[in-house]
Parts: sequence; structure tokens; C-alpha cells
Amino acid sequence: MVHARAPVDSRRDGCIHALGARSAVHHEVLEDQHTCNRDHRTVRRIDGAVRRAAAAVFGFDPDGLLGTLVFEGSHVHASDSRCGTGNVFHIIVLLYLPCLATNEHMIGLFDSGLGGLTVVRRVRELLPHHDVVYLADQAHVPYGDRSPEELLHLMRLNVGWLDAQGVNAIVMACNTSCATAELNGYPKTHAPVLDLIESSAIAVHDAGFTRIGVIATTATVRTGAYARRIQALSPHVRVHEIAAPALVPLVEAGDIDGEAPRQAVREVCAQLPHDIEAVILACTHYPVLDEHFAAVLGSQIARIDPAIEQAGRTAALAAARSIPAGSGHVRYVTTGDVDAFRSNVRRIMNHDEAHCELHIHA
Repeated sequence: MVHARAPVDSRRDGCIHALGARSAVHHEVLEDQHTCNRDHRTVRRIDGAVRRAAAAVFGFDPDGLLGTLVFEGSHVHASDSRCGTGNVFHIIVLLYLPCLATNEHMIGLFDSGLGGLTVVRRVRELLPHHDVVYLADQAHVPYGDRSPEELLHLMRLNVGWLDAQGVNAIVMACNTSCATAELNGYPKTHAPVLDLIESSAIAVHDAGFTRIGVIATTATVRTGAYARRIQALSPHVRVHEIAAPALVPLVEAGDIDGEAPRQAVREVCAQLPHDIEAVILACTHYPVLDEHFAAVLGSQIARIDPAIEQAGRTAALAAARSIPAGSGHVRYVTTGDVDAFRSNVRRIMNHDEAHCELHIHA
């Protein structure tokens, strides 16, 4: 695997239920020391998360929201009166308050499923004491077979969800979502967004390759985003993109050993030009199958995992923005099967235990 840049020194969570009502209901803020950190800074941070979540649901400026919060057990209630509309929107947000109260600074990542864990793993190698929240949108995996309209909606939803958690940086761990953003742009966020395809382009440029193969999802290849981003930085590089729709389902199913994944990788690599110097594993699921890519491609063709560069850029951003270390806690969230997700997290991340939660998009 190519390390193109040296490391830089330096139950049901967030589920938003939106209800429209005709009459105003006013709440007083009630502080419960058993469920809420009473520190004012923490209260403001939760308040901001609720406002951003409400803005994502209703499509208006979070700074224009007026409202109060009520803490009741594990629920946070917020009411907002929109001047001149005659309506009051009541947003009930189920928040995991202990986590929000103790993690003042977090790095957020998301992917369609298990693949983004390969990025989390690389980030943890460089920032082992920083707190992380990872969202796996397994209710909609695989992304590679979805329409551009669906992908745009999901990208905005997932980026918005992370931003609503109050993360200090959004580290993209889904190439297909990055390809979607390359065409449509990212939604407005409070946190800076690190693009994974940009990291790939930097890795190619720094390594000096001139003939590159890109293995990606069908949706990513359809956009042509990889060739554009690589050639924008390195105009002389020849890029050949190949869709590999069979690989993500294998990883999600846990079918990563034996002949079936080896044959699937072999069939994909057979489509590569014979004179390429390196192959980008342009879906974060694919490094899980790196053993098979290594066996099929041999030692003469370099394999580029964009997560390595992405992690280096994350460490640089954390240093530049003075994002402090925390407890090293990783919060794993899925929109799919929590038990299966927990098992796969333990296997891929080599954890004996992993705190996993269910999130259901509104």
C-alpha cells in the first residue's frame, strides 16, 4: 500500500421527528443533573445542535431560529416560533446526552456502510486520543447503484447530521458522496469538510505517478470526478476508471475471505490497462479486500488507499484549528442493523467492545 505522504506531526440517536402545529406551546428550560451537564457551554452546544438539526429539516437559517429547550430524561424538546407564519414547529430530538456532555470536541465521518471504518482506522492511527463519531448509512447501502438525485439527498442528509452533532471537522469517508459533491457542492456547514477525492489527487501528485487506474463504484465512475480532480492537480496523468459494483456487497456481507472475493477482485483488475503504475482503491470498502488486490495486482503495481492521505490531512487540520484531544472515544452509529454493525466494527477495528447506536433519518 502506498503511503504518499508522511504522517503529520503536530435507543436511537439523533432521530429527528418534525411535527407542525397551529398553536404556540412555550417551554421553560428544565435542567436535570442526571441527564444533562449543567455547564452553560454544554447547554449552548446542545442548543446549537438542535437548531442546526431543525434547520436541516425545515430548510432555513439556524441563526434565525428562536426557541427554548426542555430536558426530560433522554429527550430534548425544542419549540420555535416562525414570525409571520402563524405556525410553530416542534422538534423532538433524541440525543445521547452523556456523549454530548463529555465530548466537547469531535471529528465526524460517514460512509454508506462499513467501508468508512478504514478511514476511521487511519485517522485513529494519527489521532488516537481525539474523539470521533462515525455514521454508517447502512439503510441505503450500496450507494453505487443509486440515482444522482438519491445520492445528493443522502449526502446532504449525512453531512447535515454530522454538522448537527457539533463536530469540529467532517472527514469524508465515502467516495461516492464526494463524487456527488464534486458535481453539486457540499451543503453549508459550520465544520470544515475534508474531501476524499481531493486526498486521492494529492496522493497521486505527491507519488509522481503518470498512469493511474481507478477502481470505484458505478456512481463514482459515472461522474468522472476522479479523472477531473487528479488532472486538475496533475494534468499529465492518464486516468482509467473502472466500476466494481460487486465488491461493496461482499464487504457488507462479511464475505472477505476465500475464493469468492478473490475472483471478484480478479475480474475487476482484468479490465485495467497493462501499463498502469498504480491503482486507487476509490471506494473505502475496497481496502478491506486489500489482500486480494495485492495478490492479483502483484508487487509491480502500487495500490493507493486514499484514507492514508485523508488521515494526514485530518491530523494537519486538527493541529491548524487546535482541535484538542479528548478521551479517544469512538461513537459508532448506523442506520441499519445494530447487532450486525457491532460485530463488523469489532472485526474491522479490532475492538473487543464497541459502543454502537441506531440512527433513523427523518
